[in-house]
Amino acid sequence: FDIKPQKTLRFKMGEITGYILWSIIALIIIALLFYVAKRVLAHYGKSFGDLFKPAPPLPPHEQAFKSLEQLRAERLWQEGKHKEYYSALTDILRTYIDGHFGVGAMEMTSDEIIEAMRGVDLPQKSAMDLTQVLRDADLVKFAKALPEAEENEAAYSAVWDFVEQTKPVEEVADDEDEKR
Repeated sequence: FDIKPQKTLRFKMGEITGYILWSIIALIIIALLFYVAKRVLAHYGKSFGDLFKPAPPLPPHEQAFKSLEQLRAERLWQEGKHKEYYSALTDILRTYIDGHFGVGAMEMTSDEIIEAMRGVDLPQKSAMDLTQVLRDADLVKFAKALPEAEENEAAYSAVWDFVEQTKPVEEVADDEDEKR
């Protein structure tokens, strides 16, 4: 037997009224949720546009400290990965110099960085530490030198101290100024 064609039946509103009703209820609930969310955000001085804005970047010294702590947690030089350790250490230092002093350190060699930093007002110890860390890192990365554990810790401490000594000084308001 051949397949019989479908009979043409009249359209009945009762077939879709349930779908229409649930769609209207869902739209009302979504509109109410949107309204409540907008009111809550307005209470805190925000808007929906603020939810999708990226967070402001950290200051260079805070980013450097955070990166240094992550580097210490990775324990690269303890696992014998001296080249990766010094590469990461100098990348942190270069990023900090680039962000804080405006010197394009990421595209410079170590000697160019040292020369560029001579024009910056640095404490003598910081300038010497910077030079020493960059020279030691070049020896490890390019001459395959294997530094001792004390030298690795000293390089880490020197970078930490460099960032600590050159970070911007936060101005603290006196209690008298706040009372006025």
